Amino acid sequence: MASSTRLTRSSARKLMTKKADSLKSPTSEHKGCSLRNEAAVTFPKAADLQKTPTKHKASCEVEYGYISSVTPPKQTRTHATDVDSVKTPSSLFKNLSLKSPVKKPRSTNTKKSLFEACNQEEGVEKLENEAAEQLEKPKTQYQNARRALHSQTPTDMPGREKEIEDIRNFIEEHIENGTSGSIYISGPPGTGKTASLNLILEDKGISSLIQKIYINCTSIKSATSVYSRLNKELCIKVNGKSEKDNLSAFERYLKKKHKPILIVLDEIDQLETKNHSILYTIFEWPSRLDSKIILVGIANALDLTDRTLPRLQARCDLKPKLLHFAPYTKEQIVCIFTSRLKAAGVFEVFSSVAIQMLAAKNYHLHATFNA
Repeated sequence: MASSTRLTRSSARKLMTKKADSLKSPTSEHKGCSLRNEAAVTFPKAADLQKTPTKHKASCEVEYGYISSVTPPKQTRTHATDVDSVKTPSSLFKNLSLKSPVKKPRSTNTKKSLFEACNQEEGVEKLENEAAEQLEKPKTQYQNARRALHSQTPTDMPGREKEIEDIRNFIEEHIENGTSGSIYISGPPGTGKTASLNLILEDKGISSLIQKIYINCTSIKSATSVYSRLNKELCIKVNGKSEKDNLSAFERYLKKKHKPILIVLDEIDQLETKNHSILYTIFEWPSRLDSKIILVGIANALDLTDRTLPRLQARCDLKPKLLHFAPYTKEQIVCIFTSRLKAAGVFEVFSSVAIQMLAAKNYHLHATFNA
């Protein structure tokens, strides 16, 4: 460090000696000018020479005049004309305008003009509703036709007039005589067994004279729960929850004075057990004295009573009446479609050829299913 400082001082002395010599012996015609410029020059000190090269170079350039230092421009004073442009509280308050809201003129609508406007709105709404009805009319017609063809409670049963008459006569005969009886209705699915019976029971002349109970045996939990379901429908009090308790409570009710009871057991084959005790018990109720039970059993199998309940054939008083519903013919299906579409007022939706095709398709589907 001492050697570097010594070298620097020696170089500075040499530089000062050289400058002094040049001042003593000027060689150019501008000697006076150069002397004045050189005299104004200040040489760097030894402390400044020890700075980093970059800072030393920058300081030398500024001090020797190689880079001219430029002062920033002076800011102009704000004149009186520019005072308004400055946003101060006082200037903002001057620009604030406090004006009362403009009052809206009173409505000149009279009762007459309002009435006319309402009439115009009603006329437009009426036209829109008519247009919407015309657009929805075809859609509604097809929906009504579909609903009529899929109805589960028809008001007419073409092709089943004879069967309906037989069931009606059987029920009315036992109601008038105050006797009991049983009938077993068989037939393939979709042949109108349940629909025909429901059509009869809708007759107020019959339903007002009896207590009717309809049970779909597929909806009960077990075969033994049919007794509890009968007690529930007849509002019979039961002392206990077992099968015997429910059966004894129902049989006690049959010994009392009561209105005739019409019991419809749909899908009665679901009550089959190993020894068929439940089916035997149910079909034996009409043989009891003063039981006043009209039992209607419905199932698909034609020979249920002969095959499953052979003991019923031994006694005439236990043997039920048999009624079979044969599958519909193609002509009967056409009559059913025609009557239902006419009843719904949408007969013109389908042509006669389309109805014939639908009937043929329906007939073949039932024939394939029942084969």
